[in-house]
Amino acid sequence: MNTIPMGNYTLVAGEWVTTGEHTEDLLVSSSNITWDETNDAYKYTISVTWTGAGNCWIIAVGARLPVGYEYVPESAALFPGNLTTAEPPPPQIDPQGAYLVEWTFSKILIPSPGTRTQEFLINGSGELEGNYGWAEGERQDVGQSGELTGNFSIITATATKGGTTVGQVVPM
Repeated sequence: MNTIPMGNYTLVAGEWVTTGEHTEDLLVSSSNITWDETNDAYKYTISVTWTGAGNCWIIAVGARLPVGYEYVPESAALFPGNLTTAEPPPPQIDPQGAYLVEWTFSKILIPSPGTRTQEFLINGSGELEGNYGWAEGERQDVGQSGELTGNFSIITATATKGGTTVGQVVPM
C-alpha cells in the first residue's frame, strides 16, 4: 500500500437551523501577536466580535499558542479591559506540542454590535505561526457548531491473484 499525504482538512459541522436564523459569522474571534516592549514579551490578543441582533453572552475564550511559546503567569491581570483578568487553569498541550490556554466564565455580555478582547503575554522561541484564538457563546445566542481536523491522504493498493488488480481509495 502506498500513502500519499495530501495535507490537512477541516470539517465544520453545525446544527440544523431554520432558514433566515443561521448565525454564521455573527460571532467572530480573531487573534493577533505583537511585540510588547514594556513587558519584554509578546502580547497575544483575542478579539471577539458580535454583530447579531440583540446581545450575545460569551462563556469562554482561548488560544492555541505557537509551538515553543508559553503563557506568562498573571499576565492577563496586566490588561484591565479584558473579558477576565483571572488566571486560566493550567494549559493543555496538543499533539504538536502547542499550549492551549482557555478561560471559562459564567457569562459575559457583548452588546450588538460590539467587540471585547482578552490580552495576555507569551514568551518562547520559534516561528509565530500555527496559532489561533476562539470564543464560545451561549448556544441559544449563536447555535452550535464545531470543527474536526485531520490529515487527508490518498491510499492506493495493488493486489495480485491470477493477474494484477490495481485499486485506489480516495476518501473525500
